Amino acid sequence: MSSEKAQPSTRVAVIGAGPLGLCALKNFLEEDFDATIFERRDVLGGLWAYSDDPNITTVSKTTILNISKYRNCFSDFPFDEKYPPYMTQPQFLEYLQDYAQAFNLTSRIQFNTEVLEVKARESKGENQQINQSGWTVKVHHSATSSNTDDSLTEEHYFDKVLICTGKQCQRTPPIISGVGFFGPDRITHASAYKGPESYRGKTVLVLGIGNSAGDISTDLVGIAKDIYVAHRRGAYAIPRITNGKPADQIRNRRLDAILEMLMVVAPGWTDNMMETQLAKLSDSSCPPDPKWRMRPAASRASLQVMLSDTFMPALQRGDVKSVANLKRIVDDKNVELDDGSCIKVDCIIACTGYTTDTSLVTNIRTGALHSENKGGLPRLYQNIFPPAYAHSLAFLDSWQLPTGICEAGDLCCMAITQIWKGASSLPAEEEMNRAIDDHYTWLRKVVPNERNASLYKVHEERWRRFLNDAAGTGVNENLGYGWRGWWYWLKNPSQCNLLMGGVDSPHILRLFDGKRKKWDGAAAAIQAVNDDYERRYGSKASSKIE
Repeated sequence: MSSEKAQPSTRVAVIGAGPLGLCALKNFLEEDFDATIFERRDVLGGLWAYSDDPNITTVSKTTILNISKYRNCFSDFPFDEKYPPYMTQPQFLEYLQDYAQAFNLTSRIQFNTEVLEVKARESKGENQQINQSGWTVKVHHSATSSNTDDSLTEEHYFDKVLICTGKQCQRTPPIISGVGFFGPDRITHASAYKGPESYRGKTVLVLGIGNSAGDISTDLVGIAKDIYVAHRRGAYAIPRITNGKPADQIRNRRLDAILEMLMVVAPGWTDNMMETQLAKLSDSSCPPDPKWRMRPAASRASLQVMLSDTFMPALQRGDVKSVANLKRIVDDKNVELDDGSCIKVDCIIACTGYTTDTSLVTNIRTGALHSENKGGLPRLYQNIFPPAYAHSLAFLDSWQLPTGICEAGDLCCMAITQIWKGASSLPAEEEMNRAIDDHYTWLRKVVPNERNASLYKVHEERWRRFLNDAAGTGVNENLGYGWRGWWYWLKNPSQCNLLMGGVDSPHILRLFDGKRKKWDGAAAAIQAVNDDYERRYGSKASSKIE
């Protein structure tokens, strides 16, 4: 492990105490940064700390994680065996609370503190060159039992700032003709949905065909009078348990490596093959009726696969009805659909997604890549670092991956920590800007320019390779196909087989020696995860890791 440490005076502000903020704080503290979290609410957990307040975006009480516990935990904090493969909102929140307690994070969190502005401290040097020397963070402390003042606004100085407010902080509003007939009380964004009771006896139109639309529409079953899901494209819908196994366990490291090589030599054929297999997987669970309009499905590039145990069965029973996309609101009772038909509805729930909010920070450039109703993407190297301020400012959760937020977030936090303490380096600003332009060029090829397209898509293999190198996890070297990878396989064939063919556990990130802190319990945790998986699902990954 690298002996380099951050200077004790290096102060870092982390904005947001959700899963990413907690993980960032833990990684900073173990490398001797003086880090503090600012959290506007009085609880940790972010989206997973449920609130009845419609102005606060949280998951609902009935939400179940779409990624299994085998692939969605922090790298050095295993899930307790008591948890099921797919956890509920209360269970995942409990895990986050336990994580904060285990690493003594709560004392470093300033609750009831909203960040109002993050401003670069800049001065002019020789030849009028702009020198940046940290950040001024303006915060507003809300009144609490210990703070009897109505409010308190103050400014703090920090050397570095990590923004962990996530993608779900700024809603993407629907574009609806005739919206004035309904008004704001009858049109709700999915982020304000807190449960079905307020829709009892009503006819509800849900806009969208992603995970939120699937969850909300089926949550309304038995409460709402009629439920319609309006969408213009089809989608793949897969239950969490597919062919007797968690859906995210279809992939392992060996298969991912093979697919990556195929994408290099035959990208078109490989992509078509993967789409075909995805369609077969979706159809095998519940063959779609043509009247449901689930085919043709939007490609993986433009729309995430819906993970739902209840949506397709609800369509099959007729509890939820699939209709054409909303064209306009005709009057205070009727809406017209794209196919010309009209239906009476009482209210609309818009599952139209979110955009990254960079408004806290001044002078962050946005790019020219747009979809129909979304602004330009922030220009972030590796979807994390703004080139002009990369050594002191970063954003988390500006990516779209078919993996858990804890695992990907932990890897990002390890990389950021090692870069900011000087153990790893970033390219020059000009090179980072070229890389962003190249990424935009790639996005234009793989992501359609339409409203439901995900602009946060990253080239997963390249993205992870960069982060593993920066974090110094040893994963690229020991599990790659260079000489170190072959040497590791020759010395530890059974261990290598388990890591490549077994559960792709996040604990792998802490297994090998490297720059970030190694966890001595990683090997045992990896084995325990595979043993648990084998007991539940009959996995063949039974080689022992020592």
